[in-house]
Amino acid sequence: PEWGLWAASTVGLLAIWLTVAHGLPFGHDSARHVYRLVDRDYLIQHGLFFTRWSPFLGSGYGAPLYNYYQPLLDYLAEPFMLIGWGPLVALRIILGFALMAGALGMYRWVSDLFGGGAGVVAAMAYLFSPYVMYTLLNRAGFAELLGLGLAPWGLWALRRYASDHKLSDGVATTVTVSYTHLTLPT
Repeated sequence: PEWGLWAASTVGLLAIWLTVAHGLPFGHDSARHVYRLVDRDYLIQHGLFFTRWSPFLGSGYGAPLYNYYQPLLDYLAEPFMLIGWGPLVALRIILGFALMAGALGMYRWVSDLFGGGAGVVAAMAYLFSPYVMYTLLNRAGFAELLGLGLAPWGLWALRRYASDHKLSDGVATTVTVSYTHLTLPT
């Protein structure tokens, strides 16, 4: 139902307001994400879109960060950097997107199975679950938070593909799982 989508969106906006609307969460890796985003922005502006080496990390000696660290967060934040909004604003926008995507994805997945009311409760439970909040506020695992926001959409598409066998749902499942792979630790 339409009211459920509005309710899940409102809960998502509440979570965004409580966590990232007033500044970047002060977690263990918050500053590192800012450094990485500035580093990636420098590389992209100099024509290096896919690189394995980060020249400014490691106390200026460089580091092979992009061999193992998930790149999707940086690439999604880059357009905001290119228009001049800066790394803090860009990260806050992407974190807000991740929270809202997770809330709406969880709502879609659970409401298809159990109805709109259950979907709203699931969206609230997802957003304010200890793991999601700990990942955002304490660990500052921003790339992982983005993957957690995409995961409910993959489960929703997989459930639809399993029941309807529509090609579009199979493609959506494949794309979502692929993007989740670009955000979660391997």
